[in-house]
Amino acid sequence: MQAPLTLHADGPERITGEWWRRSTELVAVRDYWTVENQDGRRFWLFRQGDGVDSSTGALAWFLHGFF
Repeated sequence: MQAPLTLHADGPERITGEWWRRSTELVAVRDYWTVENQDGRRFWLFRQGDGVDSSTGALAWFLHGFF
C-alpha cells in the first residue's frame, strides 16, 4: 500500500495538559496538524506525545477529523 502524497501541512499546534488539575496531565501533550493531499482532501491529525518521550503520550498518530 502506497502512502498518499501530502501537498501541504500546517502544524504542529501543541496542546498540553492542565497542570492545575493533576500532575499527570502536566506532561500530557498532543500536536495537531492540518494536512492536504494531492486530491485536495484536508485532514485533521494529531500525535499523542511530543514525538520523543513516551512519558508525554503514546507517540501514536490519529485522525481527528475531515474538512
